[in-house]
Amino acid sequence: MNTQQELVCVSTPVSWLRLERFVLGELPGDEARAVKEHLGACPACRACADTCAEPMDLPALPGLPAGATLADAHEPSEHADVSSPPSAATPGASSPPAPVPAPAVAVAPVLSHPRFQRARWMAPVAALGVAAAAAWVFVLRPAEPAEPERGIARVVPSEPPSEPQERVGASDAALQQARPDLSLTVLRERHGSVTEDPESFLLSDRFAVQLSCRPGHEGQQRVAVYQAGAWSLPLDGDDVRCGNRVRVPGAFSLSEPAAADVCVLWGDAALKASTASAELPAPGALTEAVCQRLEPAAAASP
Repeated sequence: MNTQQELVCVSTPVSWLRLERFVLGELPGDEARAVKEHLGACPACRACADTCAEPMDLPALPGLPAGATLADAHEPSEHADVSSPPSAATPGASSPPAPVPAPAVAVAPVLSHPRFQRARWMAPVAALGVAAAAAWVFVLRPAEPAEPERGIARVVPSEPPSEPQERVGASDAALQQARPDLSLTVLRERHGSVTEDPESFLLSDRFAVQLSCRPGHEGQQRVAVYQAGAWSLPLDGDDVRCGNRVRVPGAFSLSEPAAADVCVLWGDAALKASTASAELPAPGALTEAVCQRLEPAAAASP
């Protein structure tokens, strides 16, 4: 009895898709050479490649019926009368020659590989799936906004202190540690120009203050200035509403050529500033205050 030995790949088998693409000549040069070298050493994969290369014979088309022509296969004209049978030939009239049926033509063998055809239409579907996934990731992970610039002094010509349009704070870090809802902005007016959050001053400068606080906290904070070892309340903050950068009514100047701290106080510090400011310690010892230091500038400084 004859037994057929089962072929086993000598290493890693080549997939049917790669074999079919190799037979059709669609593999890139390096990949095609690698498959060719493997087929030269592996009888099992070579037998599979021979199977892919075998043509499939399709049956020949049947011949036309006797007396029919190729024109009969077309639909009748809209002017043709198809309801009545053809009339008998007129006696004496010559009859047309009988049509000769066209010989049957054999169809040339073609290659048909269902596996490869299925892979060809599945590839665009897979590509669309990858594109949709990439678009979904892009929607879920939008680009991060650019970090805003900070610490830039804005100088614009204006009448005594107006409200600049940009937020540049010098004490944001302290605000985050103490009271995040409260923000202090100092405006300095000098020769018609307004600077936001300045670092120095002249005795001729004028100052105004903007406060940002959470609605519902009206009357719980006061603006105070500490200079030459004493506190003063240059602005009336009792009627200031809370919101985003609300202007505190009034303006003030510094009369001493010494360093000054413009502060916003809340809690017990604000209460003590209104009733017994002499008992308030220096700004560095307060926990309920956010301040901005102003240093005196030389008389010749701009």
